Amino acid sequence: MLVDRSYLYVPLGLMLLVARRHRSALLALGPLACVPWTLLALVAVSGLAGGLTSYYAFPFMAAMAWPALSLAIEPTAPRPAHMRLQALVAVLSIGLFAVSGNKNDYRPWSHLTPLPPGRIADTEAALDVLTAHRASLGKIIVDDPVGSLRAGAFSASELRYGLDFTDSEIAGTDALLFFEQREWLRSERAALIKSAHLDWSYTIRGTSLILRSRNEVTDPALRALLTPSQTS
Repeated sequence: MLVDRSYLYVPLGLMLLVARRHRSALLALGPLACVPWTLLALVAVSGLAGGLTSYYAFPFMAAMAWPALSLAIEPTAPRPAHMRLQALVAVLSIGLFAVSGNKNDYRPWSHLTPLPPGRIADTEAALDVLTAHRASLGKIIVDDPVGSLRAGAFSASELRYGLDFTDSEIAGTDALLFFEQREWLRSERAALIKSAHLDWSYTIRGTSLILRSRNEVTDPALRALLTPSQTS
């Protein structure tokens, strides 16, 4: 946390110093409100939660904007001082984030372009069909992004964080459904596909979903969604 989260604690530390200098309980309230969540992170079982990785740091978003937000609570507060502090906090946070390690995504700018029209609706519709007809695929496993869109639809034998399945579970797998991604879990997916002999590869039209299967898919409802991409 100390090495990789300087973009959180340095700006908040500065905010507390300025609050002390101006004897402003209002300015101190934002960063101090994050103390309970920080203490909870220190005893978290999950490494991601313990390291305040990704969305686990969500309370700090409000804290980083607190100098400006606090003006809506107390309009008589010295606006120039609050806004100067807000600008400094923003520059510090963004700058330190850019050089910090242990980020989930090192190329966030690559996701700024809008999705193709209908992508979300097509993905949701495809997942509805795939989950309804998954029995025809045999023993299926899915990656975390698929599981997050269908919470509760998959058992522990079908969804495991980081594709952390045992060798025997992988050997009994007939199909893998996942979102096409550049790097995350690339090697784990490749090893799983090779070990389970998931030689049939399909793209799901209008989505970023990929289906790998041990056998050719014959279910008519599924075939209407799928485009064979390669066989090996």
